[in-house]
Amino acid sequence: MSGFTSLVALPREISFQRGPFLPPPPRVSDEETKLYYAGLPSKPVLVARTGTTPYEAPTGPEAYSKLKELRIVGDHEITEIWEDDLAFKSSGNVILWIGVKPDSLSYEVGIDVALQCKGLLVDRGINDVDVEIRQSEVIRSAGPQLFQPTFDINPTVDVREPFTATVGIPICAQSTPWAEGTGGFFLDEGKRLLLATARHVVFPQTDNNLFEHKSESQRRHNVLVLSEASFQQHLLSIQDQIKAQDINIRYQMKRIEKVVVREDDGAVMEHEDAQSVLKKVEAKPHFGPFFSPSIAVGTGTEQYTQDVAVIDIDASKIDPSSFAGNVIDLGTKFPPDVLTAMMYPNPRNSHNFDYPGDRLLSLRGTITDDEMRKPTMYDQKNDRCIMVIKSGAFSAKGDSGSVVVDGAGRIGGIPTGGGGTTDSSDVTYATPIGFVLKTIHGNKPLAKAYPKSGPSA
Repeated sequence: MSGFTSLVALPREISFQRGPFLPPPPRVSDEETKLYYAGLPSKPVLVARTGTTPYEAPTGPEAYSKLKELRIVGDHEITEIWEDDLAFKSSGNVILWIGVKPDSLSYEVGIDVALQCKGLLVDRGINDVDVEIRQSEVIRSAGPQLFQPTFDINPTVDVREPFTATVGIPICAQSTPWAEGTGGFFLDEGKRLLLATARHVVFPQTDNNLFEHKSESQRRHNVLVLSEASFQQHLLSIQDQIKAQDINIRYQMKRIEKVVVREDDGAVMEHEDAQSVLKKVEAKPHFGPFFSPSIAVGTGTEQYTQDVAVIDIDASKIDPSSFAGNVIDLGTKFPPDVLTAMMYPNPRNSHNFDYPGDRLLSLRGTITDDEMRKPTMYDQKNDRCIMVIKSGAFSAKGDSGSVVVDGAGRIGGIPTGGGGTTDSSDVTYATPIGFVLKTIHGNKPLAKAYPKSGPSA
């Protein structure tokens, strides 16, 4: 893609040590701080950078800034020492990318930190990677039985999707309905059905203590399917579709009356089915947290973010004995040929994604940490990557706690937030599934709880 510089960042903890002396580059200008990251969704503010290439301000009557995009590292020597002592990795003209809270770091301090990081790289023989610091916020994107997914020909296929027992259920704590997140994946513990998500989705305003539900006498912390605002939004959508169907029904009835007086059973059934959806969603199912350790960063030897909660599913809402397993409803937004093409950006890749006939992608197995560090697939620029998919857009509000999978349905991890300076995120942060399961299994009653595999093809 001509005219683009590429970046990618993955955060971890770092302890700074003075490297070899490096002269500071020219000071960044006010204009450069605002326009340097043109092209990124949140348009973050540049604090400091070690690169010596002069910034080129847009000029002329139709001046356009040079655009940047985020990309993976690819085959670069920095990947070999990434898990050693370094903190971030990036690609394109490879950049070690650091995010700090807005207005928390001056240029003078920022350039000193950037040069120290550059020194660490030079110490390890890596001379072609520069360091950039930008401003960024880490954003926590936080009744009757649920429906079964239906076929494409059903007129309620789109409106019923948020109320089905598939991966990606919108949830919130009853006490904080304004903080909505997403149910990640279902766990089979043998006796009951559980749901894994991010802790900050169900405990957004607590003191961050360990939560364990040990007895029925203990006060419940209810979790709802859909916040009130989201529920009302879906309700309006259903009502709008009912109105549209009603108009079509009346039109068809008029056509029938012109020919012969008889009932249009298909139109009546369609109307009644839409009405039944509206009635059934008026009550929202209640779940309750079972286990949730404190949120912590730099946890264990892996130094991952610990942000996990396990929710006990009410058996009257989803019957464990008849629950088929974890599936993602691929929806109707992208036709099968379009989504398949998106999952195969490079002909070198093996075909592990096959669009299911019922739109339900079964989740089976997990992606290992080793494969995440050294992917076996390639993107359109021949850089190594893993093509992933989830229910809904990445880093959208309420995305926290959902699940990311590859084309074969293997679970990769749980998104816990995004990084950016506006409502748009430049980076999505996710905790790998291996660490999520390790955390869950650390609770003795959940030692044998594993993701419930979806139906085999």
